[in-house]
Amino acid sequence: MSFSVPRSPEDNRQLVFARARDAAYNAVYSLWNKRKAEGMSQKDIAGSLHRDPAWVSRNLTGPGNWTLRTLAELAEAMDALVKISVVPKEDYVPGNWDIYADFADETEYEKKETADEVSSIDGGVVSIRLVLPDEAKKATGIVAHAE
Repeated sequence: MSFSVPRSPEDNRQLVFARARDAAYNAVYSLWNKRKAEGMSQKDIAGSLHRDPAWVSRNLTGPGNWTLRTLAELAEAMDALVKISVVPKEDYVPGNWDIYADFADETEYEKKETADEVSSIDGGVVSIRLVLPDEAKKATGIVAHAE
């Protein structure tokens, strides 16, 4: 049984922010696990960014109040590119499980494509993922490389 409660525009914005922040963090954290398995340490990341190791530790523990600069710095330090795409809601089909499903309208889930991490607001879906340099050649959309 499912029901929906009307949300205010501010509630929608907060939901979108939470999804986008979580998508960014999940992408960075997934890459961090890969790099850690390859022998990279938080101290290596801090050194390449000329940052305090505590800053790296805080940001890899949770997204807090990340900016796009934070996302780009962490991606660059772990040798990745950031790919961000925004697509209309009608083109989106969620995976099997969505932590935000209880906040969505029932019709929102009758969509056409899938995305790994999404942030949704009336009219569009935001997908954020980190792309390793080898994959960037194959990726479509806008790919930004932090410098």
